[in-house]
Amino acid sequence: DAEPTAGAAAGASAWAGAPLGAVCYPPTGIVPICLLDGGRAPWTILPDCARFQPTSATRVEAWRARIERPPGHEWTAERLAEVRIKGFAIDGSMQGEPFCV
Repeated sequence: DAEPTAGAAAGASAWAGAPLGAVCYPPTGIVPICLLDGGRAPWTILPDCARFQPTSATRVEAWRARIERPPGHEWTAERLAEVRIKGFAIDGSMQGEPFCV
């Protein structure tokens, strides 16, 4: 396995302690399929409810993107196409995680 570069470590330390705006599940990266109910688990966003509250104007967009880091350069992300959202709901119940999108 490759060791992180000094630049990556500096970038990570800059974010350490920063408040998260949201937590997403499944997370980025490789996730064992056994944790995803056979691939049927919905993608879920849990916004920081102390900072964000849903309204009738709440909406979600998802994009297929190309994310690259050319050697010697910074990361880049290019939106390729919008992905249709098949289902959208805001769960404001007190069961489980409140304000789950």
